[in-house]
Amino acid sequence: MTLGQVVEASPFYQNRFPDRRIQRMFETHLVAKNLQLLAEDGQVIFSRGTYQMTHPASVDNVLG
Repeated sequence: MTLGQVVEASPFYQNRFPDRRIQRMFETHLVAKNLQLLAEDGQVIFSRGTYQMTHPASVDNVLG
């Protein structure tokens, strides 16, 4: 997924802000920072403009 696709999915605010421009700004910052930390931890890789999980099976561990 691209950063924009993740932001559009609104994982943090779930599209609840009355002003979507402000929400997109906040959400973009949070998503980008979390993807950066996940990449540093080796859980995602950034290639050709998209982020991909390095271990897709680990989704079950994250989501419970």
